[in-house]
Amino acid sequence: MIFVYDKDLVKFGTDGVKKEERQISTLPYKTKCAYCFLNIEVDSGKFITIGIQISSQKSKRIIPFVITKQADINLRINELALEKDGLIFAKDVLKEKESGEKEIVDIQDLATFLYEKHGLRLNFFGNNEGVNTYYKFLYDKNILPLNLSQDKNLKAFAKVIQSFSKAKTLNLSGNQASRNLKEFLFEESDEDILANFQKEQSELEKILREYESLNKDIQNLSNKQKRLTSLRELEQSHKAKFQSFKEAELQNAYIELKQLQDKEAEGKTVVATLQIELDDLKTAIEYLPAEEKTVKQGYEEADTNFNMFNRYEELANSIEKLGEDITELKMFIFPEVDDSWRNEIQRIDISNRNNETIKKEIAFAKPYLEKYKVLKNIVRIRKEQSEILDELKSSLKEEKAAKEKLLSLLQDNDEDGLLYWYLKNLPTLNDEQLQAILYYATMPVSEISNPDGSFQYINPDELIKDFEANSSPKGLWLKLGALRQFIQLNPDAALLGDRANLQQSVQQLINKLNAEINSMNSKLEALEHIADGKSYDTSLFNYSFDIAIVENSNIEKLRNAVACILQIDERLTQLQAQKKREEEELSEIKNRFKVEYDEPEVVKKELLKIRKEWSDKKDKFYEQKGAKQSRFKSLENDVQRDKQDLQIIIGNLIKKQTEFDTLNSAYYKDFQENVEDFPLTPNDIEELGQNYNELWEEYKTTFIGISNSFEETSNEKNPAVQLAIKDQGFSFRVLEEALLGSKIKSTDDIATALQEANQTRTTIANGIRDNMIKIFSRTTERYDKYDDQVKRINAFFVDRKISGKFYFKLEFDGNKEIKIDYIKQMAYEVRNTATKGELHFGQSIVDFIEDFFRKQAKIKDKIPIDKLLNPKTYFELSAKLTDQFGTEVPGSTGETYSAIALLGIARLSAVQKEKRNGLRFIILEELGSLDNTNFNTFPAIAEEFQYQIITMAPHTFNIGLSDEWYAHHLIKGKEDDNINYCPSASYFKTKDSNEDLNIYINRIAK
Repeated sequence: MIFVYDKDLVKFGTDGVKKEERQISTLPYKTKCAYCFLNIEVDSGKFITIGIQISSQKSKRIIPFVITKQADINLRINELALEKDGLIFAKDVLKEKESGEKEIVDIQDLATFLYEKHGLRLNFFGNNEGVNTYYKFLYDKNILPLNLSQDKNLKAFAKVIQSFSKAKTLNLSGNQASRNLKEFLFEESDEDILANFQKEQSELEKILREYESLNKDIQNLSNKQKRLTSLRELEQSHKAKFQSFKEAELQNAYIELKQLQDKEAEGKTVVATLQIELDDLKTAIEYLPAEEKTVKQGYEEADTNFNMFNRYEELANSIEKLGEDITELKMFIFPEVDDSWRNEIQRIDISNRNNETIKKEIAFAKPYLEKYKVLKNIVRIRKEQSEILDELKSSLKEEKAAKEKLLSLLQDNDEDGLLYWYLKNLPTLNDEQLQAILYYATMPVSEISNPDGSFQYINPDELIKDFEANSSPKGLWLKLGALRQFIQLNPDAALLGDRANLQQSVQQLINKLNAEINSMNSKLEALEHIADGKSYDTSLFNYSFDIAIVENSNIEKLRNAVACILQIDERLTQLQAQKKREEEELSEIKNRFKVEYDEPEVVKKELLKIRKEWSDKKDKFYEQKGAKQSRFKSLENDVQRDKQDLQIIIGNLIKKQTEFDTLNSAYYKDFQENVEDFPLTPNDIEELGQNYNELWEEYKTTFIGISNSFEETSNEKNPAVQLAIKDQGFSFRVLEEALLGSKIKSTDDIATALQEANQTRTTIANGIRDNMIKIFSRTTERYDKYDDQVKRINAFFVDRKISGKFYFKLEFDGNKEIKIDYIKQMAYEVRNTATKGELHFGQSIVDFIEDFFRKQAKIKDKIPIDKLLNPKTYFELSAKLTDQFGTEVPGSTGETYSAIALLGIARLSAVQKEKRNGLRFIILEELGSLDNTNFNTFPAIAEEFQYQIITMAPHTFNIGLSDEWYAHHLIKGKEDDNINYCPSASYFKTKDSNEDLNIYINRIAK
């Protein structure tokens, strides 16, 4: 497995009790993986370590690896080799855990471990490309004499190595002996022969198809000649009738052409007359714009003057109104505005405010300006007022909440409050203590179950017992440990001190609290009115609120009003400027009228009269303009219509001329002559056409019948014939060419064509023969190669005896039923049959060859094509042992083993093209089956071919080895019988001595 990593090529040399348990993945014992490696001496004292990792998982592949000094395995062998003292052994690949135990690690971790601990480089090869690199390394460094990266070398090597170890890849007896020997001796799969057949198959099929087509052509030619001759006679008859018909058709076309020419001349005269009138009217219309401009300008000027009089009246009234507004504005009384306002406001558009609007602005701003003077005072008072509102609202809500809670305690008798405790226990208390009771009336007297950060409770007993307070003018300071709490004096506390009338006092306190809460509600409601800018009861508060400044919109309105006051002079200037402009415009209008009268009413009547005169001129002009344009449009339409009619006539004339020219050209093309006489009397072409059509239909029917009767043109196969039918030409020549082909010019040439076809058939037969030879040449060549290879292997055994007396030989016997000579002769037999015209081909090439071979070999069943192509089909291999007289002997197991070993060496010698250095070894397993004589054969073989012998036996074995050997004794482990004792007992042995292997190696190294 170190050299053959592929699991598919590895077979166990012996069977287990249960075959299914003999699997490579079971070799790792209680570990995820296992390692096997060899230290190979590549030079004196120089070593390279190679090995494999075997995984316990079936799906994982065997991973080969190399251990060297350098990581780059392409370096020279001396740069990679390990020194003797740097060799690694089984103990060196075990990694120690923190617990002290040793473990077998994965190959990636092993590579890291060897580098860190020993400075060695482990390269492993986990895929096909990597394994090829591994095999190339073994070959290039002369570790192996064979290049196992070549698939055929790898398979041959695997077979031979396992035959040495007595694996069941080679069985020299039984029904499978021949097959086993073929697989063992010949690495070729012969798939290339089948591939070559598949490549040549199409060419052979093409030739056979040509042959079959040619035979059919010969048979069809006579039939074609007979039918084509009949068709040609019909063609000549219908052509004569056709000429008479075409001549009459051409003469009738000439008569129609003359009629259209007369209509064209008449139409051109009418169009010319109308065009003259249209041109004159067009000239008159061209002057209309200038006339229209004069009329329009006169009317527009009169209309403008009349409209200006209206403007005159409007300006006079406006000037009078502007004078009144200016006078009124000058008389307005304005409030005093402080200069600071100019920095607090923005300019407004004063031009869109009339006197009435300005009055309202002044009235709005006056009270504010008189009360507050400046905007700053308004803002300050508004802010102060807002703060007072917020403070009042907050204090009222807080006081109301406290009184409502106290009221709730008095009405609901909350058992958890301090007030309830007092009312229940009625302890004797002084005035200060009563003030404290009322102050903490709502506080719980026991611990709260789910408190948050602000919850408190009070112990009433401790409060009374340790009560300590200092009086002040408005209340008292109560001591609560290190804390001091100020309590404002509450006159209601005295009600709690009247223990005799406590119930009446409590009710009095309740009534008082209700009245105070109602009062607070009234005040809160009033505060809401103030915030909304509404009126309120001013007696509720000591402070007087100005609701006019509460809303911000009033402030903005005030800003605009003050801006209006400050821009009064600007408005006055605007009105005065407008009055001046309108007075100037009024003066210009008076100068523009050009009338002798000054009175407005008289001027108005004069202007109206002038406008009426121009209006009448304008209406008359447009009436005449419309009439001219209408007539022009009518003439245009008439000319256009007549021109269109003329164009139709001309178009028809052109078509008819084209038709006539086409008919004339066609007539000349068809009959090679022209018609000279064109009478003006029409011909009766219906009768002529009927006579022609009858012959034409007969010709077409015969034409189509012939085209459907032959393979070349049936079922619409021939495009030219189909085109002749589709375009109704039914060309005899097209059909003749389609049926006879390009080589046969006409029906008269069929006899010559038949003679040429027979010659072509002979040529095709030769082509079939040559192609058949091509297909089976590799089969016959490889057959001869296998025969030669067996002869070379037999030559290897000529001077070598098994057990010192028997000769080993491979027998190469031809197949008696399926002979190679049939294959060699088949091509020529096919050729002879084809030459006679007796070769029938109506199936696939495979079926054709299989069927022809079956008939030639005179066997019942067909042989599959892959078997016919396989050279191994035509011979059988067997092995035999003979004595000196040539008598075959059965041979013992040991003799068979010896023969297999020698056969393996012969096989590897055949694979190796050149003599190279490298490891050569023979694995001999189960030596108990070999006798002394046969075993003695192997040292001689090993010495002759430079092989090392690796033996395996269940007991010590030391006979027959003439020189020396190494012995490794596998001893059961102490802790687990399935794990051998490490290190193993290893010795260097000869016939006369036995020395510990480590001592021997150290001794010879000195």
